[in-house]
Amino acid sequence: MDDTDQLLDIDHNALFRALQTKFHKVWQQAQENCWIVCIPHPSIANSIRLTKDVVQRHVLRPSPIIKGQFLTFGSKPQKFEFHGKTLQNIGTGEALTIVYEEAFYNENFEPFKVYCISTAIGPFQNLKDSDDREDFQLKRLSSGREYIDWLKQNIDSEKMKQCQQLVNAFNIQYLTAKGYIYFLREKINDLWNEVRMKFQGSYSSRRTSLQSTSDVTQFWEEAAECFVLTPSYLKLKEVYQHEKEEHNHVLQECIRAFADEPEKLDVSTEFSNLDLSQAVSSLKGLPDRQSRIDKDACLQEVLDLIAAAVEMNNVTHGQRLSLTSDDLVPLLAKVVLLSQERHLFSELAYLQDLRLAEHTETCQANFNLVTFEAALVSALQSYSLAIPSSAVNDPDTHHINAVHDKQPSEQEFRDEFCSRWDVVTNTTGIHYTRDDSQESSGTTVEEHPPRTACLKETHDELPKHIDKGSEPDDNKSHDIVLPEIKSSVTTTDGKAPKIGRLLSSFSEFGF
Repeated sequence: MDDTDQLLDIDHNALFRALQTKFHKVWQQAQENCWIVCIPHPSIANSIRLTKDVVQRHVLRPSPIIKGQFLTFGSKPQKFEFHGKTLQNIGTGEALTIVYEEAFYNENFEPFKVYCISTAIGPFQNLKDSDDREDFQLKRLSSGREYIDWLKQNIDSEKMKQCQQLVNAFNIQYLTAKGYIYFLREKINDLWNEVRMKFQGSYSSRRTSLQSTSDVTQFWEEAAECFVLTPSYLKLKEVYQHEKEEHNHVLQECIRAFADEPEKLDVSTEFSNLDLSQAVSSLKGLPDRQSRIDKDACLQEVLDLIAAAVEMNNVTHGQRLSLTSDDLVPLLAKVVLLSQERHLFSELAYLQDLRLAEHTETCQANFNLVTFEAALVSALQSYSLAIPSSAVNDPDTHHINAVHDKQPSEQEFRDEFCSRWDVVTNTTGIHYTRDDSQESSGTTVEEHPPRTACLKETHDELPKHIDKGSEPDDNKSHDIVLPEIKSSVTTTDGKAPKIGRLLSSFSEFGF
């Protein structure tokens, strides 16, 4: 990476990093409104105290009154004008030199400019040497496995054991049903928060004199995320593949259509002869990456390899092709179809849903996701294939980046769930005899009373299709075999779930 690349790189520029992590809402507003963002040179940005006012002051919005004039974002706005490569403060007359500029794009592919300027927009305070010593720094790691290895070496063994038990309980006991992916994500989010607090508390208790920074927060969020998602990889992979079954089927049809008529894919003739084999090979490995940050890295690698293919083509054939976002989407669509990986809609939903670490959202990661989604949609449209109604951007789905007017309440979920199953029981201490391989041994599982709206307490309210039998004896435990019920709900193995197990598990996890 050369000096120019480091000017606007989050690993080298503290203000740019703070804008996309700790103050990411400011960055989001700047993107949505296509405002101008000014980032001081790293030599300045890394040596000043980054308060909210300082960060906001480096976002410029157009003046609603005077054309060509810009106001700083936040309280006490300052007025600026651009004069060539100079940004002049109208109030003080100070001129800031524009060292470098780069065009960024928001989620709607609308461009906005980011400038690297010679110094910071004041007032600001310089950091003292003592401040640097007091800040507790933990640098981000590059993979889920590195995070897990670090945790094993640095976290108290008892805390590690407690957190591992929590994750194991989720993987073994938590049952899922198609159509309830939102509640799965809520469960994962709660589990992640609990694990993160245990880890952070255990480690910081030995370093009470050190202050936490945004880098530290980001580290713990990603470490806990990797700890939860990596061992849950197989369970979550199956869940998302089942949830996006219709999308995956349509993508499989698209792959077959591409094999018969590759010319239908809307790729510019200038890029039609690119060698995309390395990008294809990388994308094939996406479903096997075991954590969200590993999948993010894989997607970034695919896009980098596409860009490298363009550069290699330029060197080999003496051309001067330039890769834009308009060209990138169809090229990525081609890589998708050449990979013949039919579960990529599942991978996209996973990446959108399970971004648990709030401080990891960056412009690049968002751009990669938007480009990936656009490529999948573009591939289907090229072959006139309809996207299933529960598409990625369907407002009825529950993705982390979607905006919803109203999420279903717990009571609404219970009512809907119970209306599907129509199950009533009367006991306050329930023993379920599992109707599977355990039945032959007479094994019973004692559960707490399910907290579900459709479970009644009076024996008289049992429906006609359930035999009341004799009155229960208070001195005996009663084994209840719930009836076989046909339903559209299935577990992730594709089989109809055992109703007793399903309801008791939902009860155990608070539904």
